[in-house]
Formats: sequence, structure tokens, C-alpha cells
Amino acid sequence: RLAGLAGPLDSVFPDIKSLWGAWQDASLILIDVPIGLPDAHKWKRQCDSLARHYLGVRRSSVFSPPCWEALAAATREDAKRLNHDNIGVSLSEQTLGIMPKIRQVNYFLRDHPSARCSVREVHPEVCFWASNGGVPLVTGKKKLEGYVERLQLLNQVDPSTSEIVESALGRWTRSQVARDDI
Repeated sequence: RLAGLAGPLDSVFPDIKSLWGAWQDASLILIDVPIGLPDAHKWKRQCDSLARHYLGVRRSSVFSPPCWEALAAATREDAKRLNHDNIGVSLSEQTLGIMPKIRQVNYFLRDHPSARCSVREVHPEVCFWASNGGVPLVTGKKKLEGYVERLQLLNQVDPSTSEIVESALGRWTRSQVARDDI
């Protein structure tokens, strides 16, 4: 169990600024948002390639982030075009769906150098792979079997995980946070 925390573990923050405001004294803040984006000069992130390699059957859960140039696009079509023009690939619907969060986090870290020491990108499926002895999980997180499998792994790390998840499920609507994202 984590001790001495500034707030409840089942908090939901509307943006990175609010998260940073509540947790800036934490030694490490792990978020599931791509940090350190490719650009026309460096178009691949080694972390994505390694994650796909280790995840095997779950590799599709690692989607490619946009390049810096695409973040400023006014429309989805412009973002796809800019990404293709700069790094040679379009953008997936998953990436386009979280572009506002990717933009928010990367701009925040660009403008707040002190946050770069503790805010880090983490990929949940890689964490589950590691917690599962280096074996990728087979069932997706949205299916009940996959959800239960992930919850069991988390309970091995912190036996109060089920209580934390239940509390969050009771406090937040599914439109605010999906069950499988808690």
C-alpha cells in the first residue's frame, strides 16, 4: 500500500495541470499518454517497438503516437496529412481519439520543465506483461475475463486494489472513466 499520499488513489483529474497540482510532490507520476513524440528528424520511438515486441499477441494495444507537427492540426484530416508528410504514416482512430490528451500532456511538459523529472509515460499492457512473468495477457481488457485477469495481477502488487477499483466505480460514471481504464 502506498503511504503518505496527497490525495485519494481513486481520483480523476480533468487535465494534466490538475493532476500536477495535486501530485507534484510525488517522486513519480505514471500516465498512459505518449510523451516525447516523433518528428521529421526522428520518426520512430524505440519504446513503442520494444513494447510491441514484448507484448506479442497484445502488440495491437500499442498504437503509434502523432508527430509534433500533427499536434497543431486544426482537423483530423490535417493531422493525418501532417503525420504522413513528416514521418511517413497516417494516424489511427485510437491516436486521433486521444490527440487532445497527447497535445495537453506534451505541451504541459514542454512548458513545465520541473514536471519532466517525475511525469513518465507508462503502457499498462507492458506493466501487466511484466507482472505476469514476461508473458503477454491473451484476453483484452474490455472482456470480463481480461478485466478479472488484470485485477488479479494488480491485487498481487497491492491487496487493496479491488477496494480502490470498487470505490472508483462507485464515485465516477462510466462516461467519466471506463471500468477497464481504472
